[in-house]
Amino acid sequence: PFSVIGGVTEEGIRQREVSGGYYAGTFSLSVPIVREGKILGWNSPSIQQARFSLTAEESHQRTRREQIIHDVTAAFINVLKASELVKENEQLIKLTEPQYQLALAKFRENLVSRNELLVVEVQFAKAKRELVVAKNGMARAQRELTKSMGLDAPTRVEILDTQALPSAVTPLPPMEDLLSFAFQHRPEVQAQEAQIQAKTEEVKRAQGQRFPTVELVAEYSLANAFDPPVSTQWRTVAQVTGSLFDFGRGAQKVTLARAVMTQEVKKMDSVKAAIAGEVQDAYTHITDTVAQIDLLEKQIEQATEALKLNRAMFRQQLLPESAVAEVEQALVKLEQAKVLANYDLILGHSQLALVTGGWQNKRPE
Repeated sequence: PFSVIGGVTEEGIRQREVSGGYYAGTFSLSVPIVREGKILGWNSPSIQQARFSLTAEESHQRTRREQIIHDVTAAFINVLKASELVKENEQLIKLTEPQYQLALAKFRENLVSRNELLVVEVQFAKAKRELVVAKNGMARAQRELTKSMGLDAPTRVEILDTQALPSAVTPLPPMEDLLSFAFQHRPEVQAQEAQIQAKTEEVKRAQGQRFPTVELVAEYSLANAFDPPVSTQWRTVAQVTGSLFDFGRGAQKVTLARAVMTQEVKKMDSVKAAIAGEVQDAYTHITDTVAQIDLLEKQIEQATEALKLNRAMFRQQLLPESAVAEVEQALVKLEQAKVLANYDLILGHSQLALVTGGWQNKRPE
């Protein structure tokens, strides 16, 4: 405070005619000795609660980051699958077009009926339509990849090389091991554990509010009226703050805090049940895909042998060329189905890594 006083003292007594002023300042330091039932040197429940809340938020941030990584991976795999579908349909057109041209030439020479020509023509038109659909699907997959990467909407991502893909054929551990790993490493579980601990500290804080707060307060005062000289004063007190009667409000706060903590514990059970379902779905998808790949390998082996046999019979004029072309088209479709299944397997392992909290990266070698 600063004041200009003329002709009077601080007590308001008229004294002598003076003109001037004075200044006064106070510095205060308060040190909590006991707060929320904890003495100096121990973290109070409020501090612990804030720490656990921060841990929970960090876990939620990690969940969002892992989800973004998986979304980008899935979008990238979908682009690769769409690219393979385009290649498959281009190859089918290369196999179907000569058959159509041959049937057209035979029809012009009255060697086949119009119905036989139309059958081949329908197959050729179907192959061209499938190629258009595959290219449109690839464009959509590229847009989804662009969106998942956070790029501008008009931007298109071109995949230049798709040959050096990592193998996703990794032996799966038992389901119990995956669930145990997920419950230990999923960010949602860690966040919920931090929330439970934070609510536990909230209960302790509510209980600690029933105890008085003890603080050590030190004050240093300085005043200078320029005449007489500067005067100073030290004051140190122990300040006790508390309520004598709270009419049951403290007990109500403790009861409410315990109810919230119980709710968070029940929520943990729901989180674990949801995680178990996600792990089971990812595990089942991988095992189904592996079985599908095994079946396709056997079908490809059988179709390869059938193609060799049909070509031999065609050279001996025992089968028409159309029979050879049908087997070739079937073999192409089976090989492309295997490629797509391998991409699905890679995506399945990515999904498993997401729902288990990183099993694919953290599993023991």
